[in-house]
Amino acid sequence: MATFYPLNPTGLGYYLSIYLCMGSINFEGVRFEAYSNDHDPMHVHGFYAEVEVIVELRRDRTVLLASRKDAVRPRNGSRSDVRHVLAVANKHFDELVGLLEK
Repeated sequence: MATFYPLNPTGLGYYLSIYLCMGSINFEGVRFEAYSNDHDPMHVHGFYAEVEVIVELRRDRTVLLASRKDAVRPRNGSRSDVRHVLAVANKHFDELVGLLEK
């Protein structure tokens, strides 16, 4: 995954940040991926149907939809798909933490 970030607020310059997929795992039709050099809080990216959901893995062993504008891509992604990704992540919490620890 390559992401371009503006170097300055005017957007005239960009630098490239490359995140390599550390691994992926599939449960109930959802593919979860973890990326190297990713930021805190601890999270995975869940892909289901046409939706990407950023799932925060909390220390109290719960999952939450990440609190950021791009937590669901596309922004008008199906709510039922988002709920499915979160439910599967909750059910397979330990495996997802293991994916991040690889």
